[in-house]
Amino acid sequence: MPGPSLVESLFQPRNAFRGLHEQVWIVYAGFVQSLPMWLQILCYLAVPVLAFFAYRGWAKTKHADWRGKMGLASILAVSANWLFGILLLVFHFINPRWWSFLNDAWLSGLILSALAAALFALSLKGAARFYGVAAGLLMAAFWLLGIQV
Repeated sequence: MPGPSLVESLFQPRNAFRGLHEQVWIVYAGFVQSLPMWLQILCYLAVPVLAFFAYRGWAKTKHADWRGKMGLASILAVSANWLFGILLLVFHFINPRWWSFLNDAWLSGLILSALAAALFALSLKGAARFYGVAAGLLMAAFWLLGIQV
């Protein structure tokens, strides 16, 4: 007889003392494994297009000193995050062992920088705000979908 499902095992009393982060990780792992690879590729390819539109919108609008700098910083952070992904891919083709330095600390930093860029993009005006936030969130989604569990 098969064991209990994932949802049933989360709510059994023996799991009552398990940390919440472990339960969330189990659900996340099952969710990520069910997503197709094309979704990760789509997230990655959409980021430079959205960053370009965000920059174009930023350049067309008048902005206060701090809003303009913060908006430009968000666009640059997303672009740097995206270029780091390209750099990792090039390193992987040169020597596959170089990929191994990307550990949990690096991934956490990349995810947090993409989320911070999305938060900073809220300082943009008009459609550039939407494009900047979407680019940051899609970059974070790319790194999250790339985690092998």
